[in-house]
Amino acid sequence: MVTFDGEWIYARCKETDNMPDVRGTFFRSALKVLQKQGAMPVGGGDPERFKIGSYALVDDTSFEGLKKAICVNGYLLSGYRGSNAGWRTAYVRPPKSGEALFGHAVVLVGYTKTHL
Repeated sequence: MVTFDGEWIYARCKETDNMPDVRGTFFRSALKVLQKQGAMPVGGGDPERFKIGSYALVDDTSFEGLKKAICVNGYLLSGYRGSNAGWRTAYVRPPKSGEALFGHAVVLVGYTKTHL
C-alpha cells in the first residue's frame, strides 16, 4: 500500500484555489490536483503515476445512492461540516446556531446494512 504526502497535495491545492492566506481548500481543488498532477508518495517518487482519470458529483445522496457510488467506483470522497463543541460530547452532534463551523473531508470505502 502506498501512503501519500498530504502536505504536498495541500500545497498544490493552495496554488490551485488561489487563496494562499486562507486555511483549508475545496474538494474541487484537491480533485483537480489529483487529476492533473497526481499524488506524491511519502518519501518521494513520481506523482504522475498516481493521477486520477476523472471525478464526478454524486447526485443521489441517499444511503442507497452513496452505496451505489462506492460499489461502482470503489470509494467516495465525502465531506461534512461540524463544530468543535459538537465533537466534545460522547456522540458527535450537529453544529448549533452560532457555533464556528469547520469542514472535513473523508473517503468512504465501504458500508454495512445501516452505516457508511
